Order: sequence, then C-alpha cells, then structure tokens
Amino acid sequence: INTEGTRKLAETLRRRGCRRFYYFSSQTAGPNAGAYALSKWNAEKLLLSLDWDPLVIFRPSEVVDAGGAEGIDKIIYWSKNYKICPWFLHQPPILFFPVGVRSLVEHVIDCLFQKPKMAGVQVVRGPPISSKALALMMVHRYKSIPVPVPLGLLTVVVKFFKIFGVQLFPSDQISRLTGARLQDPDPRHRVVDIELVYDFKKSL
Repeated sequence: INTEGTRKLAETLRRRGCRRFYYFSSQTAGPNAGAYALSKWNAEKLLLSLDWDPLVIFRPSEVVDAGGAEGIDKIIYWSKNYKICPWFLHQPPILFFPVGVRSLVEHVIDCLFQKPKMAGVQVVRGPPISSKALALMMVHRYKSIPVPVPLGLLTVVVKFFKIFGVQLFPSDQISRLTGARLQDPDPRHRVVDIELVYDFKKSL
C-alpha cells in the first residue's frame, strides 16, 4: 500500500493537474530498517522522481498523544496498566524522539502556507530521549518496573516463536528501532532536520 497506493494516487492527481503533494513517510524510511521502512523509502523515491511544485515529505518520529497502539504509546500503556517498562539494551544506545501530535499538526499546517520555503524532505521530531531515560520516566510517573531487554536476545526469541506460527509483534519492529535514520533517497534533494519544541515528560 505504501508504495503502490502512493504511485496510483500520484498518477491520478497528476492527470487531474495537481502539482502540490504533501506525503507522510517515516523517520525510519530506508533500505535497512524492515519492510515498512523500505516501502516508505520506495514511495519517497517515486515521488521525488516526479515534477511537483512543491513536494514536501514529512518523516515524523515517534508521534505520541494520538491514541496509538504501538511505539512509545504502547510503552506508556504497559507502564500504566501492567507496571512494567522495557529498557532496550543495544549499542549504540536506542534513542527516541517523541513529538506530540498537536505540535506535528501545527507544523504541517504552517507548511501548507509556506510552499517555496518548506519544500523537500523534513525529518520532524522532538528532543532525543534514550531508552534508559524513558524507562526512568515511566518508573517515576507510573511506578513501573524497568525490564532490561537486550535486542539481540529479543531477535532470537522472536524468530523462535515465528517457527511455531506465533508473531509476538510486527516482524520489522526491531529493525525499525536499530536501522539507520536520516537517509536521503536522492542526493539532489535536501533532508532537513526539524526539532519541534515538545515537553514529553510534562505530557505524561
């Protein structure tokens, strides 16, 4: 859907004379971060190969406060309801960049009225938080217990259960955590890193 659906939508819009396109991709978009990230990467490449005026590609980081059921929202849910919080162990350390959905929406609306200035690929995120710092926040706010989770071991466990047809969570979730970010699908197009002001700790 991310690739072929985007292709069909772009072709239909262009036939109707549309030359402005705003696309929501992912901060993890790239060839080495799982199937979801690859599909977003391919959709970006497709859009960047066409002539738009302008094309704006948003790569949001971990969006919170939107009632989501994965990522940081799921960690918060576990901390609130089950009093446990995963602390992901990996080298280099896992970093999250939570951004509030309201801050993100306001940024997107601003872009709609600044088309020459805002064209390009935008990585939109909040201030960085390490997995350890996130776990400590959950301990302080919800009295949850941090559970160290070595990602290497977790990968083995997930593959083991998959042999028996059990999928603990989407298969590319680990790749999306550890895959390289801020990749440019086309050297002719700039990638702009935009950090929005967002107080994640205050939002808990």
